[in-house]
Amino acid sequence: MSNDLFYLISLPQNAAPNGGDPELQLESWYAENLNISPSDVTPFNIPVFKIGTLDSLVQQSEELAKLDGQFHGVVSKLSDIIDSVYEGNAAKIASAKKVNGKSPEAYIKSFSWTSSKYRVDKSIPELVDLLSKDTFSLDAEVRSTYANYTAAKTNLTTVDRKQTYTKEFLSTYETLTPMVVPRSASLIASDDEYALFNTTLFKKYVNEFTLKAREHKWTPREFKYSEEFIADLRQELQKATEQERKLWGDVVRLSQASYNDIIQNWTHLKAIHIFVEAVLRYGLPPNFINTAILVSQKHKKKVQDTLIAKFGYLGGNAFQKDKNGKLKADTDLHEYGAIVDAEYKPFVYEELELFA
Repeated sequence: MSNDLFYLISLPQNAAPNGGDPELQLESWYAENLNISPSDVTPFNIPVFKIGTLDSLVQQSEELAKLDGQFHGVVSKLSDIIDSVYEGNAAKIASAKKVNGKSPEAYIKSFSWTSSKYRVDKSIPELVDLLSKDTFSLDAEVRSTYANYTAAKTNLTTVDRKQTYTKEFLSTYETLTPMVVPRSASLIASDDEYALFNTTLFKKYVNEFTLKAREHKWTPREFKYSEEFIADLRQELQKATEQERKLWGDVVRLSQASYNDIIQNWTHLKAIHIFVEAVLRYGLPPNFINTAILVSQKHKKKVQDTLIAKFGYLGGNAFQKDKNGKLKADTDLHEYGAIVDAEYKPFVYEELELFA
């Protein structure tokens, strides 16, 4: 799984360095000062949405933050399911986790709003409702199908173990010790978990036979030594195998299709969230520079510190600088200063983790 993530940042036009196109100037600053490849700094194109009242924007901000956390959980679980069905095979997992035929990273770098599916003439609540319903519906379907698959896989394991252990016992017990009567094993009783067999041997070898049996850790399942039962056992195994493979295919197809759609939905939700936060933070008109920056987890803290040092002034008193140019705490915040320092950013900023 990739350890990288995207910083989705929105700044007002006047935050860009002087000397040319604001967007290009800002992208150049990001690449140079954050020590990031220019190819990992790309525009994050967000359309202008219908803006309601201030109260409605505040309410939408809270709802979007909640949904973002839920979408994160959905994508994380879906990614785990894909990893599981491919049993950790990196090449197959990467092939399965595609968005519009691209890697998630390439999709986000080239993101553009899908107007054909999510028309921007709709209100923000309508768009959020569409994204949420689609995502949660896909999530429920994937989880249900995966649960059926795991049940079938467990059943196959049980059936296969039943046949394997019974065969092992019946093919081994006669030679476990000397003086075991050939073909003397017979089934006495059984339940869903265990089967009790008896066999015949000379008394002097009973203790040795018992010891050897314990060493084998046998837990034989129900087995009736007859051609008819053997045929039934083979048929049971065949059916369990076919069911497991069918459901495996269902999970693979559904999880791949859902990953494609849900990653797109999550990115669109992020775009709406950034727009709402930018309007609340910077005001109207909505002339913002939105950028996607690919950041490695190990450099995350350093990147954050550099961004705050540069754009801390956008946060007002909470990010004032001292005479040496270093950020200082806002004494007016008192006991809330620690919360601001830990959670508040002076600019609009979202993280988008890559589950790839």
